[in-house]
Amino acid sequence: MRDFVTRLPNLRIALNLHAWGPLFIYPFNYLADESNSVLVEDYPSAFKFYDSLSQTVGLGPKWKVGNAMQTIEYQANGEASDWMLAELGIYALSVELGGGKRATQSFFIEDSDDLLELLIENDSWIY
Repeated sequence: MRDFVTRLPNLRIALNLHAWGPLFIYPFNYLADESNSVLVEDYPSAFKFYDSLSQTVGLGPKWKVGNAMQTIEYQANGEASDWMLAELGIYALSVELGGGKRATQSFFIEDSDDLLELLIENDSWIY
């Protein structure tokens, strides 16, 4: 990955889309408490970016925002957005898209029509 990023020196933001939400998850997901102290204290510009973005993109009221502990009360060993910010300086989000349809609220969306519907449902804030 580092080699890929070196070839794209202007890469500053990454959006990792997942299915099982709606969750707007930003670093750091290995923290055991809800303070998100590492992000707030060590990456204040990134924290300001994530906070501002989550408030301005038009997420609906069902969305939970924060790291894993803040959104689903789950401590992870870490995930892609943690590494991308800490190691590469890339502001990265791991957004769990879940939509209004039950079939889109699963870990893997099997039906391509359901997947397309979910992407259309979220396209206004993604762009």
